[in-house]
Amino acid sequence: MEKNTIEIESEKSGQEIIKKDQFGYYLEIPHIYKKQTEMYQEKFLPYFYEQYPKFKTYEECNFTNVDKPMIFSPDTVRIMTDKILPLLINESERMLKGSSENETRNLEWKESSITGILNKLLTLEAYRRERVMVSRANTYIKNTFPNDKTIKVKELCSGAGITTAMMYEALTADGKKVQMHSVDNSVQSIMCAAVLLTLWEIPTRIELNEYAHEKNFDGVTLHFESAPESIKNSKEMVTKYHIVFSDNGINYFDKTVHDETVNHMLSCVIPNGLFLDCSANPKVVTSVNKIKMMKEIFRVPKEVVVGKGEYTYQEKNGIRYAVNFFTPSTILQNEMLYAMIKKRDFSTFGKYLMGAGKTTAMAKELPTKIQEDIIKTGETVERLTNGKVEYYPANPEDSVIAYCSYVNSR
Repeated sequence: MEKNTIEIESEKSGQEIIKKDQFGYYLEIPHIYKKQTEMYQEKFLPYFYEQYPKFKTYEECNFTNVDKPMIFSPDTVRIMTDKILPLLINESERMLKGSSENETRNLEWKESSITGILNKLLTLEAYRRERVMVSRANTYIKNTFPNDKTIKVKELCSGAGITTAMMYEALTADGKKVQMHSVDNSVQSIMCAAVLLTLWEIPTRIELNEYAHEKNFDGVTLHFESAPESIKNSKEMVTKYHIVFSDNGINYFDKTVHDETVNHMLSCVIPNGLFLDCSANPKVVTSVNKIKMMKEIFRVPKEVVVGKGEYTYQEKNGIRYAVNFFTPSTILQNEMLYAMIKKRDFSTFGKYLMGAGKTTAMAKELPTKIQEDIIKTGETVERLTNGKVEYYPANPEDSVIAYCSYVNSR
């Protein structure tokens, strides 16, 4: 693809994107890229708005911010992965060169590629449980802490920052201030999350020093350090949070580290605060290729299922492969794609399908790396607290992705 003149001029300028103030580093994304993403979003969102009224009653489709939904054009994702992130990663690695001696911190993202993770933004199914999780967290915090003007949140393993952004938007929807401290041991992950949050106009700062003191910054602070050590350090500093959560993070740890981390997480939650953990199911793997995706787009009738019967499976070697999806998120996405075909927008259709294909390929790989599934996390919480966790959905063993919640009564 040829670069336009403005993109070439921007890349020649050598503009530094990472700036600093009293709260940490922040990003000044080149104006051209912000304008381009605005243009791409403006062109793309009508596909969502046209279909949304049919799906808005479903909990997973009840987006926090309908005026600015987290629905992404494939061109917006391309700007992030191909234009902004390479500049940022090069700049941040120069800053860290020679200073990252701790083996718990990594320059690269070991779990997956940045492109694969960010293309998750195109696949509504990929983060449907997280949308329910943050929506319910909003309701719980609003009802339980009505007089608390500032909500403190700790996130372990920020990844691409998708759930980070959704949680921040959900908790600020009712006018509360949020001070979120999000941790990851990969500089690629930190920069990826920073790009997404900054483009989404969420106040964001980056802290590159390990175990840096958590400042009272109203927004999201991304800490470049390992999750187990960070949460342990927070416990020792007697830092307390309304919510401590992880999304597809702590479940990659081995049993010893996982259990220790869960224990520290619980110790950092204020009375009646929330512990939340969301994870893919290693025993249920997504298996959808482009041909199947094409068939689903044209499938009639387009059924929507919530609860049991959301997927059809094929079993092989003790692993169930989810081959068909009938969830609100998937049907909404298919309706959007079908609208592109009807409007002969084959360019956007092709880009969207390619991006979604990268996500499904990643969805086959990442669950195999999970060492402690969500049920084991729940069992660990119950063993440590003598309390009771709740799962969503109620039958997590039959779901591709599930989360558990626990209200701290200790």
